[in-house]
Amino acid sequence: MRKYENRCTMMINGATVEHLKNFQGSEVTHRQEVKLMSGTGVVDLTPSWQFSLDYVVPKSRPKNDWYTIEDATVVVRKSGGDSYTYSGVSCLSVGEETIDGENETVVKISFIANSRD
Repeated sequence: MRKYENRCTMMINGATVEHLKNFQGSEVTHRQEVKLMSGTGVVDLTPSWQFSLDYVVPKSRPKNDWYTIEDATVVVRKSGGDSYTYSGVSCLSVGEETIDGENETVVKISFIANSRD
């Protein structure tokens, strides 16, 4: 039995995304502290989920047009069998290409989602 997760696969609107190097989710803020004349209070926020991934650009394939992803469904499956489903996903940003120590061209892509199951 493995102690740690070491792989994940991702599907965007049913299409499997290959060449992932790193997937990272972020924390979700549900409430925020606000300053009041009599002290502090708390307000509820509309939660949103953000995640990013490092995509290794394949040498033999054209680059993906990540900015066209709007209102998508993204399923992330971990090697242990657990999965997350993000709904209402849109691309926030596509970073500059970088070359890591293994001579791969890597692009960091950030997304935002309306919900996560």
